[in-house]
Amino acid sequence: MLWCVYNDANPASHTNSAGGTQPLGLEVRQTVFGYNGLPPASRIAFVRFEILNRGVNQIENAYVGLWSDPDVGGFTDDLVGCDTTSSLGYAYNATNSDVQYGSTPPAVGYDLLSGPANVEGRPMTAFLKFINGADPTSADQAYCSLQGLLPVCAAMINPVTGLPTRYFGSGDPVSGTGWLDTNPADRRMLLACGPFSLGPGEKKVLTVAIVIGHSVNRLASISDLRCGDSWAQDVFALGFPNPLPLIGPCGGPTPAEVALVEAKVEEGQVRVTWYSPDGSGVRATVYRNPDGASWAPVGEVTSDEFGYLRYEEAAPVAGGRIGYRLGVADSGGERLFGETWIEAPNSLRLALGPAANPSRGALDVSFTLASSQTAVLQLFDARGRLVVSRAVGALGPGAHTLNLATATPGLYIVRLSQGGVTVRAKAAVVR
Repeated sequence: MLWCVYNDANPASHTNSAGGTQPLGLEVRQTVFGYNGLPPASRIAFVRFEILNRGVNQIENAYVGLWSDPDVGGFTDDLVGCDTTSSLGYAYNATNSDVQYGSTPPAVGYDLLSGPANVEGRPMTAFLKFINGADPTSADQAYCSLQGLLPVCAAMINPVTGLPTRYFGSGDPVSGTGWLDTNPADRRMLLACGPFSLGPGEKKVLTVAIVIGHSVNRLASISDLRCGDSWAQDVFALGFPNPLPLIGPCGGPTPAEVALVEAKVEEGQVRVTWYSPDGSGVRATVYRNPDGASWAPVGEVTSDEFGYLRYEEAAPVAGGRIGYRLGVADSGGERLFGETWIEAPNSLRLALGPAANPSRGALDVSFTLASSQTAVLQLFDARGRLVVSRAVGALGPGAHTLNLATATPGLYIVRLSQGGVTVRAKAAVVR
């Protein structure tokens, strides 16, 4: 959770041409918070704005707006739109070829969950798009935009219906119907709420959910965004309960299908999570396959009250590629679901240390290699001159001991290098 407070009390800071007016005497207390969990929770940030009138004047016909320059991956190929039924404005990629995300660009949405005003029960009373360089350039233009008008204060016309509207791009890109944004560019967008009044000492509250949708292509990401937004609305309507209401993966499994949710390695543990829409009490067998071997059962799991099946085990020390999947019994036998493969990290670390220090006549050096990469073990005398150099990578990962013969007593530096990492140790040889 993050919190901050700010105000408009200093007229010298009112330098933005879109809002360079005298102070209104407003204070804003902003809280941003989120949840650590599985999607969609992990892809949503909630923002609460408390707007207080700290001045002595009654403020009438006020509007508040959320302006964003979302830049979804590459910033030159974005489009925007809105869902008036959900008070949701969003940005998405124009194609399935993005400079940053490739063929799977995400979508980002801003949902006005609550506000100080509404039209037909919706807190978002207007939605506008701007292209970089065409944003409002005066306070008057900004105020027109907040009302759902063009910056010149003319009505916006929906080209599909031919009627005035306050909502740009209110069609459905997924189905390809209604008024859709075209000619992709560097988009900015504005969600507005108003009008409302704000008396001296009075407070208004605005609550927003910022939601990420990410799926197999740009339109599927919009569907994923809508699914996550629906969850955010439920959480808000329930007053942010604990525990949170959980749902299956957005756009995920069909009924009776078990789907993979997450697979990762952290803190020395392999953690795999699946989801069953059949809810709690679903029993399944976990199968594991070390790369190049065969599938074998390693345990059983049962879905929790929300339908999640979780499996954990210690990550292999030497790393490697490992597969996991679930077997669920039904009337026809056992059905396999949710196969996934992970790369287990190698916990071996490059290290060395002489077996005996000082050594007599010859130096036995013990060391550990992290992998089978090329590695070199070297011995330098006290003047920094190279005495012995041995290629040791072929010994493979693990602990080894090597004799570095030298008949000259003295002080030495042992150096071991592999994969861009170098470790050193001091050694002494006596007669």
